[in-house]
Amino acid sequence: MTETPSHYDIIARVRDLDTAFDAHKVDAAASITADIAGTVMTVSAKSAGTITLTGYVDASGIAAGTRVISQSSGPTGGVGAYEVSVSQTLSSRAMSIQHGPYFAAPGAVTRSGNINMQTGATIP
Repeated sequence: MTETPSHYDIIARVRDLDTAFDAHKVDAAASITADIAGTVMTVSAKSAGTITLTGYVDASGIAAGTRVISQSSGPTGGVGAYEVSVSQTLSSRAMSIQHGPYFAAPGAVTRSGNINMQTGATIP
């Protein structure tokens, strides 16, 4: 016979998950100088953090939803060329790469329970 977990058992399991997520935290953001031509983002300088795949690119004039898809040159997570998800043209400027606070499985609910880590959509 299967027992239904109590309210306290569920809270304990959520706390265990929270602890597991804490072990996989990444930098809050990477600060870079870059330009974008088509879907190629060329990073000429990096002053903080690490550029991570799937991170959102934030800058003045950037197309909404622009994410880092892959890296084609340079040291991993550093100065070099990257493919981004939205074709656009931006001259060299300060940008940041925003990552979620945790790595999570596709479709997983984040620690705060309000963002889908795969799509970035708000969960009601």
